[in-house]
Amino acid sequence: MNRVGDYCSFVIRFVGLGYVVLWPFAQPSPLSSGLCRDDALSWPSLCNCLDRFPHVFSLPPGLHVIGMVCAGCLSISVMVRPLSRWRRDGAQRAVMLAARIPAAVTRSPQRKPLGPHRNVKPRNHFGLRGSVPH
Repeated sequence: MNRVGDYCSFVIRFVGLGYVVLWPFAQPSPLSSGLCRDDALSWPSLCNCLDRFPHVFSLPPGLHVIGMVCAGCLSISVMVRPLSRWRRDGAQRAVMLAARIPAAVTRSPQRKPLGPHRNVKPRNHFGLRGSVPH
């Protein structure tokens, strides 16, 4: 188990979700001010939605960047979660299928002995065979 990784992912998800919830109430971020220009690339529906919320507080640009990064990581994890569940369920199905197969099918074949065993007379001394004259 990777406890530090779990804590870091929790913090990133918590900050990302908090930024998504608080973003409409903060002063317009650099991203939204760039989206609400008077040229053809602006998004009027997003700008109208942002203008409906009261801007209660303002965040420095650094916190907007951190919040956007964490919100992006949150959206990626939400998209990847079904894929990881699908893979985990597939692995569990494979384990269940393997449990239903009889052991005789999955067991490797036993090797046959190469030939008859020779009887070796027991030693009557300690050391190498044949080095002590009888």
